[in-house]
Amino acid sequence: MEPALRLFECTVFFSFLRIQIGMSDAYPGEQILSANLAPTGGEASTDLRNIEFPIGSSPYPILETIIDRAAFPGGYDVVVRTDTGEHRVSCAELVEGERQHYAKSSIIPFVAILDEWRAQNPGLKPKLLDIGGRARSGYLLSAHMRDCEVTVLDIRADAGVDVVADAHSMANELGEEQFDFIICVSVFEHLVMPWKVAIEINKVLKRGGLALIQTHQTVGMHDLPWDYYRYSDESWKGLFNVATGFEIISTAMNDFVRIVPNHYFGASEGYEGSGGFYDSNMMARKIGPTQLTWPVELTSIVSTSYPG
Repeated sequence: MEPALRLFECTVFFSFLRIQIGMSDAYPGEQILSANLAPTGGEASTDLRNIEFPIGSSPYPILETIIDRAAFPGGYDVVVRTDTGEHRVSCAELVEGERQHYAKSSIIPFVAILDEWRAQNPGLKPKLLDIGGRARSGYLLSAHMRDCEVTVLDIRADAGVDVVADAHSMANELGEEQFDFIICVSVFEHLVMPWKVAIEINKVLKRGGLALIQTHQTVGMHDLPWDYYRYSDESWKGLFNVATGFEIISTAMNDFVRIVPNHYFGASEGYEGSGGFYDSNMMARKIGPTQLTWPVELTSIVSTSYPG
């Protein structure tokens, strides 16, 4: 059954919590009279700020309070009183519901096409290239690509890496039209010339082959100084298009986030109300070779190459 409440906004900044809630579509016509936060399974704490909302003030009231960050969200419930009764919903359930509402990815259709390839080529394994695939965060993605002949390329030698090379010139090491599929996760933000890498992907991918790229749209600066770009779902058109030899199959942005300034300054007033997405991903098919080149060496632009 659909929860009585829907979460429209949830911001946790240190121990400060701000949430905006409303009645779900399963409870049409109910008006929220008041709302408060309560420990899971317990009564509302007197330490928590209890916000009262008069009838008709807003169908989507905002609740602000101080929480034990270590206990959120599983340790808290939202309790609302309406004109017909009371509803109590776990914060963990509300948070997951909001996340799923914004959960959009090209990974699921990519896997479906991968399965379709296997069905059409019984007894064969698709050749898959994982660009930047070392276990940078302790996770080796290629280990989960079952029934594939996987080649892991990375700028740095590491366990699970098959080819050490720069993606900006990887065709020199890999050869042309070698792979049926390509995956590249959390790499494009670290590429000085992503347009050059798009050309290299065209070179190493077979005609009709599929590339899945996943990177970030809104995330904090990291792995400095090798952090260069952020990507919206529309930005992929500038890299993967007819001129570079591709057609885009799908784009998506996933996991809604808000930027909250760590220090107050007037110019940023209200900016935290806007948002972005942690993840931006794209799936493109190679439709033919490209005539474009970018004869610029990485070393002529930066003195060090990620990860230095």
